Amino acid sequence: MTRTVWKLESHLARLKIDRLSAKLDLRRPDVGLFGLSSDHGRSLDASLLALQVPAFSEGHELPPAECYARQTDLFASYSASATWPVHVNALWRVPSAMPSKSPALAVELVVSVRTDQLASRPELTVQSRLAADEVVRLSDADSATFEALQLVKGEPIDLRPDGGTGCLLFRLEGGDLTYAEMIHPADFRSDRLDRDPKDDRFVRIGHTLFCEPLEKGVIRRSGISGVFLPRTADKVLAAAHFSLMAASEPFIAT
Repeated sequence: MTRTVWKLESHLARLKIDRLSAKLDLRRPDVGLFGLSSDHGRSLDASLLALQVPAFSEGHELPPAECYARQTDLFASYSASATWPVHVNALWRVPSAMPSKSPALAVELVVSVRTDQLASRPELTVQSRLAADEVVRLSDADSATFEALQLVKGEPIDLRPDGGTGCLLFRLEGGDLTYAEMIHPADFRSDRLDRDPKDDRFVRIGHTLFCEPLEKGVIRRSGISGVFLPRTADKVLAAAHFSLMAASEPFIAT
């Protein structure tokens, strides 16, 4: 039986998945998932899987042309504009495929773009911001080998495929929970990691998607996965989740 994890009222969606709850305002996809809480009402200082599109102005609402919630899926479609002639579809979903006996909770954002123009530049960013004590990067999935990343305020780190995978662990304040965010190897081009200049308790990760020009008649897709893990086994579980993602079919152009 398929479970229902999203409830949509007007443009405000509520997510409840096992021990995790969150909200998402589809008029502000640039904010992402917010108001997160875990077991026993513990709040998490984070905004996750936010869609940063050039057509969105900071603080400006952009109602979707279409939206719906259906069981494990939350969908929104955003129309092209004169300044950015790219149609964007966003699907936040709870995946069904998980590593065996994993106690993790996962949410994915799948983004697709298309244009009515002969050619356009569809580049956009998916960003997460969260308070983290430590950040480590998966360098080798087979051996579950990770590298600690040292972040200095005002000195962003550019992450590229030649330096490791697109899988990062953020060990959250409080000591018992880790958030992992990862991108499929076929989609990994360039990520940027930094400390928020307004509050250095917070770390930001931005994934740059769709760097290549987009032609009329082509649909391009990409996806980011966010996974909540118990701190005690976060490296092994994150490596298993990344291996499962890497073995799956990439989001490809059609």
